[in-house]
Amino acid sequence: MRKLDKLMTGVRLKEYRKNAGLSAQELGDLLGILRVTTVYEWESGKSVPSLEHLAELCYIYKTQMESILVFKGGAVAFLGGI
Repeated sequence: MRKLDKLMTGVRLKEYRKNAGLSAQELGDLLGILRVTTVYEWESGKSVPSLEHLAELCYIYKTQMESILVFKGGAVAFLGGI
């Protein structure tokens, strides 16, 4: 089984947020997250978004999960059509 690379997934999350022109606070507000530190924890690789938040991020960024998730060895998982 492949293992999620939290650090590189976090790097991608930060890139997507910046490309969308959103601050961490604005993204948190869109997602209904009360603590902006949650967004920073995702982006630093300390934690990962829940499946629900990940689906919302894909909607906001107009992308699919496999474009955000990075797995050890560079492999990207296909999780279905979002």
